[in-house]
Amino acid sequence: MSRAGCGGLGYGATRGRAFARPFRGVLTESAATMGIVERAFACSLVLPSEAWFSHSTAALLHGLPLPRALEEGPLHVTVPPPMRASRLHGVVGHARAWPVVPCAEAFFDSAFREPLPLRVEDPAVVLFSCAELLDVPDLVALGDAILLQTHSGIRESWSALQAASARRAGGARFRRALPLLREGVRSRAESLLRLQIREAGLPEPVVAHPISGDGWLQHPDLAWPEFRVLIEYEGDEHRTSPRRFASDIRRMERYDDAAWSALRLTRRDVYVDPDGAMARIESRLRRAGWRSPRRWSRRATLRVIP
Repeated sequence: MSRAGCGGLGYGATRGRAFARPFRGVLTESAATMGIVERAFACSLVLPSEAWFSHSTAALLHGLPLPRALEEGPLHVTVPPPMRASRLHGVVGHARAWPVVPCAEAFFDSAFREPLPLRVEDPAVVLFSCAELLDVPDLVALGDAILLQTHSGIRESWSALQAASARRAGGARFRRALPLLREGVRSRAESLLRLQIREAGLPEPVVAHPISGDGWLQHPDLAWPEFRVLIEYEGDEHRTSPRRFASDIRRMERYDDAAWSALRLTRRDVYVDPDGAMARIESRLRRAGWRSPRRWSRRATLRVIP
């Protein structure tokens, strides 16, 4: 690399541990400081102008939830046909044509608070492209998160993609996931918990059902209005934040005052002991008056991973 390309540094100075070469022809500071935005920007410097970041890479850039196993790994880059998919080291290349506008350029904040321009797949297309990588529960969790942060017309884009999905990888999973998506879901764990309840054969709860009292309004994560039973999923922040913990106590008191039966579930209930969680939910619903069909038994609990 020339002195000009290295900011005036000689060749020998660029060989030290303070620098990394994530892609051929690209010199950066130490790889330890590179997050998803920095990695994608470094890669973009050697990509054709028509290329865009897609699949799990686009999901992470948009701040969408994925299983932990996909948070690290190769970047996904897509180009339009007839261009050939990228063969860069550390990149999974794709060549795809879509019936909707697949991407747009936007600025993403780097670890150094510097906005960096990247061509990134639209969230509507992200759901379809990630169907190649995810099973249906994780795809539903991704779709719920997309609905929470994107424009109201996104379902029309999904309908156009569904019509073109018959012969595409992941198309069947995409079509199975679409009717399971719900508005207002606030976390990946809540999406997975809702699917576990559904797959167990229990009545499907309502997402963010409004409950009000004397001067207050709450929207619990999941609820069965007919039986006045609700679930609040509590992540670690509910335990570690004193302010959040105090707010949780007051919220539970309000539910009790309004004659609602509240269940508090945690990460362990979703990922470690879902059988126990389903048994608790069934018991609470039965006490509230739910009656299962004749010869009904709770089905095996859907297992999910963080």
